[in-house]
Amino acid sequence: MQNPRNLPEPHGHFPTAPLRAGMVLDVVTGLGDGLVIPFALVAGLSAVVKSTELILVIGLAQVAAGSIVMGLGNFFSRSTASRATSPLLERLGLEPDIQHQASRETAMEQQRWQEFLNEYDLVTETQEGISPRAGALVTAFAYGAGGLVPVLPYLFFSPALVALKGSVCGTLLCLLIFGYYRNRFSGLSPLRGALKTAFTGMGIATVAYCVALVFK
Repeated sequence: MQNPRNLPEPHGHFPTAPLRAGMVLDVVTGLGDGLVIPFALVAGLSAVVKSTELILVIGLAQVAAGSIVMGLGNFFSRSTASRATSPLLERLGLEPDIQHQASRETAMEQQRWQEFLNEYDLVTETQEGISPRAGALVTAFAYGAGGLVPVLPYLFFSPALVALKGSVCGTLLCLLIFGYYRNRFSGLSPLRGALKTAFTGMGIATVAYCVALVFK
C-alpha cells in the first residue's frame, strides 16, 4: 500500500503517559462534580426538610443517578471521538480492517494521535485518555465516591441542620484537598487551587440553601 502523504513509518511503542493522563482527567471530572452537586442538593434540602432519612435517600438516589449519567456521558463522548477518526483514516488510503484496528488503538492513545494530527496538519476531533468503557467506569466511580462525602453525614447525625454541619466540614476538607492536588498536578498554585475550589463548592451550596429558604 502506498503512503499517500509520505508519512514516516511508525516505530516503537506508544508511551503510557496518555493513559495515565486520561485516567487522572476522568477522576478529576467525576470527583469534582461528585463533591459539589450532591452537596448543593443536601444543603438545599436541609433548609426545608427535617427528616434526615428522607434527605439521605434523596441524596443517595442523586449520587447513583449522577454516577450513571457522568459515566454514560464520558462513554459516548469518547466513542464519538474514536469514530471521528474513521473518515481521516479512509482519506489516508488505509484498508477497512486496518482502519478498524487503528480506530481502536487511537481511542487508547489519544495524546500521541493528536500530536500526529498536528504535525501533519490533519484535523479531526479526538480526546486524550483511556478506552470509552474504562473512562466511563472511572468517571462514574469517582463521582460516586465524591458524592458520598456530603451525603453520608445524614446517616449518622440528626436533625438535618446538625447533619448539614457534618456535611459542610467533610466536604470542605475534601474540596481543599481536591483543589490543592488538582492544581499541583497541573503545575499551578496548589494553595490557590484549594481555596478557589472550596470557595466555589461552598458558594454553590450556600446559594442552594438560600433559594430553598426563599421558597420554604
